[in-house]
Amino acid sequence: MEPITLKKETAKKVGMNELDRYRAEAQFMGGNPINSETIDGQLIIFEDHFSFVWLRERKHVIFERPSPERTIRLLRDIISKEDEQENVKNYLDRCYNIDEEDFVKRRHICDEVEPFRRIKLVRELKD
Repeated sequence: MEPITLKKETAKKVGMNELDRYRAEAQFMGGNPINSETIDGQLIIFEDHFSFVWLRERKHVIFERPSPERTIRLLRDIISKEDEQENVKNYLDRCYNIDEEDFVKRRHICDEVEPFRRIKLVRELKD
């Protein structure tokens, strides 16, 4: 799609003459998530923001792009929980998927507390 050309006074304020835009689809729920539908619109990208315009509904939403550091901070707890679940699954697999001979040789494998390693939660981090 053609970029959006800004008026001179707007271009001076934002420091650019044009905004890139692309054809896109997004869900418009209109207050009812059960009857949401995908509607054509435009994705507009500028600096650290992006926006979506639903032309038919005459709605416009602006989003701020998070920095890489903020993204990591927001995802840390999710990654940590997934990491912990994966460690537990692997430990239980090792406990239940050994034959008798291995069990006798390594009897202690399931008796000891497994030192699970995982990514620390945000609240566990020291500033």
